[in-house]
Amino acid sequence: MIKIAIFDIDNTLTESRSTLSSSMTSLLSRLLDIMPVALVSGGSMESVTRQVISRLSHAQFGHLYALPTSGAEMRAFERGAWRVVYSFPIGDADRRVLFEELAGITGISTVRLGGFVEDRGTQITYAALGIDAPLDIKYAWDPTREKRKAIVARIAPRLPGLSVTIGGSTSIDFTEKGVDKAFGVSRLLEHLGIQASDAVFVGDALDAGGNDAPVKAVGVKIFATRSLAETESIIRGILDAEGFSRANSDI
Repeated sequence: MIKIAIFDIDNTLTESRSTLSSSMTSLLSRLLDIMPVALVSGGSMESVTRQVISRLSHAQFGHLYALPTSGAEMRAFERGAWRVVYSFPIGDADRRVLFEELAGITGISTVRLGGFVEDRGTQITYAALGIDAPLDIKYAWDPTREKRKAIVARIAPRLPGLSVTIGGSTSIDFTEKGVDKAFGVSRLLEHLGIQASDAVFVGDALDAGGNDAPVKAVGVKIFATRSLAETESIIRGILDAEGFSRANSDI
């Protein structure tokens, strides 16, 4: 029996940086009625809240867990507020070297990197077309991730203290070494006392270099999705399977 469902957000539950659709909100709400749900995103806690949490019922927050910045931190809803379970911020020395490297790649001075870089404390994200680029342009720029794989291959060897992964549609994420979505999922399961074999993970960036790919090593059941419609189908399958399992467990 599945004891927890874990989801990436961008291009899995929502369009990039967008909010949940009505149909996805309904399906997640149904899932939260029968099991814990976790959100593992490259975005900040503010983004996770805006995109997903704000669309769900406050009464269900006790079954919801947030792992923003690619699992570099974990939040749980306790005593009426979202509380930090753990947090691993990027050190000042690694941050300084990273900004110098990004300035070299972009040709933009570190002072003016703001439109292309978000420093979320526990993660720094580089958006190759700019943070606010239109969605259609984002999706057309690097659909196979080959452009970003080339950037990662160039920059990662110069950043031995950081983990470097591809996320979203145009972004590259940087966290402390060894801190990634696999780290976050492992810590979540440990926190809840759930075995990896009793968990499922749904994400779109599971190919080599993608920020969902490390989760494969945890041992959870993996569902790769290529669209929001496919994610909805996966959730319906989980709901149907769990409804059948629970009904038969009472016989």
